[in-house]
Amino acid sequence: MKLTINQKLGSGFGIIILAVLISLYLNNRTGRKYQELQNKIMTVLTPSRDNLTQLSDMIATSTILTRDWSFNAENESDDKIALKRLHQTDFPNLRDSLISLSPYWTDDEKSTLQNISVAIEDTLFAKQRYVMEQLNNMDAYNDILVKVEIDPMLEKRGEIPLITQEINNRLGLLIYDFNQQAQIAQNQITADFTGFQRLIIITNIILIIIVLISATYSQFSIVQPLKKIDLLIGRLARGNLSEKSNIKQNDEIGMIATSVNTLIDGLRSTTNFANEIGKGHLDASFQTLSDDDILGNSLLNMRASLQRADTEEQKRKEEDDRRNWAAQGLARFAEILRNNNTDMEIMTHEVLYSLVRYIEANQGGIFVLNDSDPQHKYLEMRSCYAYDRKKFVEKQIEIGEGMVGTCFQEGETIYMTEVPHDYVEITSGLGGDTPTAILIVPLKVNEEVFGVLELAAFIEFQPYIKEFVEKISESIASTISSLKVSERTSMLLNQAKIQAQEMSEQEEELRQNMEELQATQEEWSRKEEEYESFRNAIEEAMLVIELSTDFELLRVNKNVVKKLGISENELLHNRYTDILSGDKDVTGQDYRQVWQRLRQGEVQETTDQLSIRGKTYICHQLFMPRRNNYREIYKYLCITAEIRQA
Repeated sequence: MKLTINQKLGSGFGIIILAVLISLYLNNRTGRKYQELQNKIMTVLTPSRDNLTQLSDMIATSTILTRDWSFNAENESDDKIALKRLHQTDFPNLRDSLISLSPYWTDDEKSTLQNISVAIEDTLFAKQRYVMEQLNNMDAYNDILVKVEIDPMLEKRGEIPLITQEINNRLGLLIYDFNQQAQIAQNQITADFTGFQRLIIITNIILIIIVLISATYSQFSIVQPLKKIDLLIGRLARGNLSEKSNIKQNDEIGMIATSVNTLIDGLRSTTNFANEIGKGHLDASFQTLSDDDILGNSLLNMRASLQRADTEEQKRKEEDDRRNWAAQGLARFAEILRNNNTDMEIMTHEVLYSLVRYIEANQGGIFVLNDSDPQHKYLEMRSCYAYDRKKFVEKQIEIGEGMVGTCFQEGETIYMTEVPHDYVEITSGLGGDTPTAILIVPLKVNEEVFGVLELAAFIEFQPYIKEFVEKISESIASTISSLKVSERTSMLLNQAKIQAQEMSEQEEELRQNMEELQATQEEWSRKEEEYESFRNAIEEAMLVIELSTDFELLRVNKNVVKKLGISENELLHNRYTDILSGDKDVTGQDYRQVWQRLRQGEVQETTDQLSIRGKTYICHQLFMPRRNNYREIYKYLCITAEIRQA
């Protein structure tokens, strides 16, 4: 089977293209997998871990602030405000942030987060709010009964610290899980990258082998016959028309050989006609080989071409001059940008000053994007030139405003030759008379616009000048981009220094806070000792009876036994209402109302008349409800200063 050159080359290139497409597919698949893993680390795993760590710190802080609340009686102290803000704002915001990330978590992680949130809100924060509600005024801090209830909750092994520790332990496991996931994803990225490198090497080796095979095949079927034709054409180029080609092939090379032979015959005919023209016989007769005989038609048109030769030569000279002008200009402005790439003001002034003069314009301005405030970006005039002097003019143009703002927004060159009379004063701010032409070019590189260059002249700008300005604008945009990166880097370095100083100050403040915390702990120990002494004093001085929720006697202290002259076993398990003498006390108070208020958690003070072993006693006593960890009333405490026999 004989193949044409197109088929031969097409087969070779087809194989190469197929190999390249396979390589691109494999590379693209590896790149997508790498991007997916990287996105998971950056958008899910790392933010989740950081937010959970912040939540753990917040829980520990809330416990410390709650303990401080119990010691500090000041109504609006900084710690109390901080605790309220943590409950009302900080925790809900952090919880919402975690909820927004949770759709990307596993079901176990979501469930763990839900359980932790419930434990925080329904248990830990509920107890902290109870402490805040109980200690809400100065009287509460002085109420020993309130302190007796609240202080044990905040002890080192109290309810609130233990709940805090349990929640933080669960958060620690969740944080460790996200750290492990991030490490696994990073290891997978590294492994994929190594495989990607091996794939590139193997693909390149295969492409080299395919190219070598194609080159060898082309050498025997194409190159050698072409060398023979090349020798013939070489002789033909030297004017030797004595030989013809003897190649007989059924492909394009055979067709080329036939065409060369036809060319030789035609050249022999046209040579004679050319000799006649060379002798000045411009009226010599000549018959072209066909309507497509370019050489023959060229000879026929030579007379007209000779007449136009001088004109065409002049045009070519002008084109060469313009190309040389543009090349010199590009080199000149590249040097200006290279020598002024450290200061935006100097760079824009030098470039604008030189450009206006180089293209023989009259006025110009450079507007650079000011994006220091992401919410309000605008174009700021950094340099302007008019009538051979620099003007320091503060000019601000909103994006999309006027022709300059429109040029920035659309990223396309604007050229006007019909300029409104008031355009310059209203939009460009260049001043002076109305120009003949306005050229507005975006300072754009890699499809990103960094500003706008505006030029005005009293003559129209030629196309080659507009093309030159557009090329210069790319170099200016690249320099502006570099300057902005340098300025941003410098700003970040300064911020880093400031943050380092602030961190040092915060460390000192933390050290002072630790000292204050130590003093607070010592004060707490002292108060705990005072409370224990007070409780012992009550037991020694008062008559104390503990009642169940059904008002059954659960415990009496030794003072009760001594005062009534009856053993503890005889008193216990009797209902308090059974030893009352009648339905009314000595003051006429209704007992049913007393019991109802006690069940509602209110402290009640009564004067009761008791009947024990046939003896009647009158006692003035204080009933106080006692609550468990779930804020449920589980018993009542009855304290009596004196019992006297009626």
